[in-house]
Amino acid sequence: MRFIAETFQLGRGEASVSPSNEKKAIAIIDDEKARKVGKMLGIRIHGTLFLLKLLLLLGITSIDDLKKYLYQMVKEGFRLSAEVIINFIADLEEEGKENT
Repeated sequence: MRFIAETFQLGRGEASVSPSNEKKAIAIIDDEKARKVGKMLGIRIHGTLFLLKLLLLLGITSIDDLKKYLYQMVKEGFRLSAEVIINFIADLEEEGKENT
């Protein structure tokens, strides 16, 4: 882990994701630098929005609850551009209309 952190100038949290022997493993990483390193190491990478959408698609949460979770995350320091968040919600709402 120290080698990865020093080589790619990553923080401790980002460097803690190492290649897994489990081929189906997925890392949920939002930090752009860490995502690039993960991809270089052959790790399947997705972000938090992927995870939220997966919860919705699996029927674990509703779109209204998902929006509440996302707003709370932003309030507590989750950082993504407003444009990305607005587009994400708009896409989910549009998909919801198509599926009804």
